[in-house]
Amino acid sequence: MEEVIRAIAHALHSTKTQYVVIGGIAASIWGRPRMTLDVDIVVVLLPEELSHFLESLAQSGFQVSPSAMRKLLRALPTKVRYGKRLSVDLRMASYTLDRQALERATPVRVLGTSLRIASKEDIIAYKVARFEDLDRADIKSIILRHRKKIDATYLVTACRQLAQETGDARISDNMDVVLSWL
Repeated sequence: MEEVIRAIAHALHSTKTQYVVIGGIAASIWGRPRMTLDVDIVVVLLPEELSHFLESLAQSGFQVSPSAMRKLLRALPTKVRYGKRLSVDLRMASYTLDRQALERATPVRVLGTSLRIASKEDIIAYKVARFEDLDRADIKSIILRHRKKIDATYLVTACRQLAQETGDARISDNMDVVLSWL
């Protein structure tokens, strides 16, 4: 995992790409450490910058599929492989939560490499949107570690905004469950 983190950081920094790390790595920073085989990243790129960024990924050792550009331009997630088991899941910033997470991100050393990690509230909001078993476990571990330091007002507002933007009412319902844990 250390090698994939160094490689993605090199590609992001060499292209001056704005990004924020979300997902399992960020949840491990704020909650309990856990195993993950991917790095989840939201990026901000103009369409004309995307080709250069994907080339940088390929030069850094990632296997970039021919459909990666098309998916990213449509704001769909895409997976770029690194070796046989590791990968980076990329998505273009397209929601208010993405922009806020980028603004609120903090640099954290992860396996010897500095990465911009989403705030604990933003990680919870992303995980509220999926709300699968692993997401719920990550949320609970963050709450256990930071209960009194979580900005619940921001979190509720971010989740309601995301529910509205995605048209997914389950996000608000999931947030109500999380509020009961706080």
